Amino acid sequence: MIISKNGPYFLAIRNNKAMGGIYNGTWTEIHGITNLQQNTWYKLKLVYDGNQIKIYIDDILENSISKTGEMPQVSQSVHIGWGEPGHDQFFEGIIDEVRISKILNQTFNENCNSVGKNSIECFTDLNLIDFDGEFIDYWFNVSDPIRSIESRKTRVKVDTTSPVLTVEMPKNKTGTQSYNKTVPFNLTVSENVAIEFLDESDFNPRWKRLCSNCDEFGNKKERFIRFKKGFHTIMIRAVDKAGNSDIENIRFEVL
Repeated sequence: MIISKNGPYFLAIRNNKAMGGIYNGTWTEIHGITNLQQNTWYKLKLVYDGNQIKIYIDDILENSISKTGEMPQVSQSVHIGWGEPGHDQFFEGIIDEVRISKILNQTFNENCNSVGKNSIECFTDLNLIDFDGEFIDYWFNVSDPIRSIESRKTRVKVDTTSPVLTVEMPKNKTGTQSYNKTVPFNLTVSENVAIEFLDESDFNPRWKRLCSNCDEFGNKKERFIRFKKGFHTIMIRAVDKAGNSDIENIRFEVL
């Protein structure tokens, strides 16, 4: 046994092959295919993302198996080099480093396009909602048949929560209740954002910035925007630093 916590997971070597297990009501085991040699260093990795269990040797995928559900939260201790007391599951070898991470690994084998003679551009999407409000480290490992290069780590705070935009003014107004030339704006937002608007009635609609890094516009001090005569359908948008946004649509007439 290399590392174990009775209940959620374990990573071990049995019959000269890497293996691991995940528990969430029932155990599901996964086995590597490479015969491990004595007196040789290996990097072993077990990954569970709520849909699959994967096992790696030296960052190369050995095997994967489907499994869904969350691992239980248990009070048992983490054991390194041995299993639960009484099971005699001791590791006979040297363990240099152990890391337990709540981390996502994404392989860019798809959505890649050549952008030059010796360049490739890749795209992917990650669902980080389970990490909302937490700091994560991200980095890239680029490999070809000759070598592997790892970028430096960058730490960011995950934000998947959209701001809440409240529009007090302008209001939906037409007919006798319409605005005259200048239209009052009174906007509040649940966090500091960039606030902008787009007038779909313009010949060439484009986003116009009202303020940056602000949580209100026209709430503490009256603000007015001049519009030409006629009907206007505008979109007001609040965008936070992570790109989350909230949009409100307003329609009014200017006499």
